[in-house]
Order: sequence, then C-alpha cells, then structure tokens
Amino acid sequence: MVFPYIISPPIRGAEDREELWKGLADGTIDCVSTDHCPFTLRQKMEGRFDFTKIPNGAGGLHYRMNLLFTYGVLQNRITMQQFVQLTSTNAARIFGFEDYGYIRAGIPSNLILWNPDYKDTISFKDSLTDADISIYDNFEIFGNAEKILIHYA
Repeated sequence: MVFPYIISPPIRGAEDREELWKGLADGTIDCVSTDHCPFTLRQKMEGRFDFTKIPNGAGGLHYRMNLLFTYGVLQNRITMQQFVQLTSTNAARIFGFEDYGYIRAGIPSNLILWNPDYKDTISFKDSLTDADISIYDNFEIFGNAEKILIHYA
C-alpha cells in the first residue's frame, strides 16, 4: 500500500537526498519549511483506483526541527549554527523581519530553548493533526524545543 505516501515532489533516491544536504550545508538552500498537508488514510484511499485523485502531501511541519537536528546536525551534515540559520535567521531575513533571527540588546527576541538530549520515536498517534498516517512514523528523533519565548527581552 503506497498511496498514503504519495507526495509532490515525490520522495527521491539517496543521491538526490545527499545533494539536498549539500545544498543546505553550502548555503544554496536558505531555509527549510513544508507545505504541511496532513491527510487521513481515508482521504488518501479515495484515489486508490485513480492515481490522479490521490491527495498529494503529508503532514510533518511539527517535526521539521527535530528531523533537521537528528539527520543534519547529529550526522554532521550541517553545523548547529547552520541549523539555527536554516530554521529561523534566514527565514526572518528573507521575509524582511530585520529585528528577528538575532539576539540583540534592547530588541525583544523570539527564542527557542532547545534540548539536544531529547529522544523520541515519531508516531502518528502523537501527531498534532487529525491525520492517522505519517511518512515519518517510527523515525527516531533527537532534540526538541522545550520552551518558546515570544518577544522575550
């Protein structure tokens, strides 16, 4: 049963994935995000007899930082500084939020207190969506945002 895992663009092979990691490390790719399209198994099954009717996409926005930390930082594909840039600093710059993405005296900051020792296994049962499937089910992850401080000064 593959139709639950149909997404656009499709999941590629190891060579393509390694090129994406290289792009993250060398600055070709500025930030990591997702369109976050969580569908239920029932919704995906509506297209089981007609490929063109399978809803494309998968949920996973809430795992973005854990996955990037686990498979990027901990596997030495990117540095911790690059992790911060890819998940916050660069996006703030790209979208014109000049006072965001940095810690500066006198400027309120949005801060994430990151616990690098956190360990878990992803399960759709713990998902923050109504989806009952996940392309990340049973992935082991490390690192987690323990606290988020908004406009902290």
